[in-house]
Amino acid sequence: MQIRKAKIKDVPRIAEMAVDFNRYLDGIDRYCPLSKNLKKLFLDYFRKNVYSSKSLLLVAAEGGKIFGFALAKIQKTPLMWDKRPYGDISHMYIEKKYQRMGLADKFLSQIYNWFKGKKIKEVELTVLEKNKQARNAWKKYGFREYTLRLRKKI
Repeated sequence: MQIRKAKIKDVPRIAEMAVDFNRYLDGIDRYCPLSKNLKKLFLDYFRKNVYSSKSLLLVAAEGGKIFGFALAKIQKTPLMWDKRPYGDISHMYIEKKYQRMGLADKFLSQIYNWFKGKKIKEVELTVLEKNKQARNAWKKYGFREYTLRLRKKI
């Protein structure tokens, strides 16, 4: 198994996995209905990130088959905070069959090295509150809750 930088030819497969992942998340919490053109949105989004100097798009592959991806981005803190860039792990997905094989460790190792090379000192990510499996996994990697976003339908 290999973790490598994504190529433009990988984007359709990455978008397909992102759609699958978002359908899974939709089953956990149906609060935000999925867009009807989700695949096209992801195709455009990931194409932009393949070439951006502010993002690192990785894939897990073996024998030409891609079965996981991760996207890390450099973001800026909100206006009212001390302006400094921070790392954001915006996506990480590994097909169920390949989970618990150390791929998340490999993704994170490359992501952290990339962030360090860009002088990034803090990393954030967002997890659905109801996605207990992901919340527990990220906590094992040392991530801690620091803010809580609330929502209400009106």
